[in-house]
Amino acid sequence: MNAVLYLIAFVAFAIVSATFEVVGKRRYRKITKDVLVLRETLFTAVLGAALWGEAMVLLYWSFADGSRLFTSRNAVVNTVIFLLVSLLLGSFLMLYSLVKCYVLTLTGISAFDIFGRKRQILYQDITKITALTGKRWSVETSSVKIILGGERRQMNETVKYLKKNCLKD
Repeated sequence: MNAVLYLIAFVAFAIVSATFEVVGKRRYRKITKDVLVLRETLFTAVLGAALWGEAMVLLYWSFADGSRLFTSRNAVVNTVIFLLVSLLLGSFLMLYSLVKCYVLTLTGISAFDIFGRKRQILYQDITKITALTGKRWSVETSSVKIILGGERRQMNETVKYLKKNCLKD
């Protein structure tokens, strides 16, 4: 049983470390040429941290008094699944909040996914801007579609900027 706990602790450490590594190396930092950087709300990162905290408490409890959690084989499987889901979902929420963003520059929009990979469209290529459900906007060119979403105040500024500077009437 201890070997399983140490393996779970190692996996938990690896997941959290990998998340910090990606955030540290791939998070976009605003530069002076940028008009606006659109991100998700910070509350999303707080939820991710809460899930990590929940997983760490469960892991601690497993080491401190595993006899209460590991009463059967099924209980071990359920505990491991719950720990991994909490860690992975927490990491996803952290990356979604801290790494994923949309950067509006003077020439176009750069979209960074949760791993920091970049896609870019130029303003002159934008053919349509559409409101979607859930306070999201679709920006389309003939070949690329980017779904914009983020913190409400930044979203309002983004939409105003795009409608003012990008659409040809």
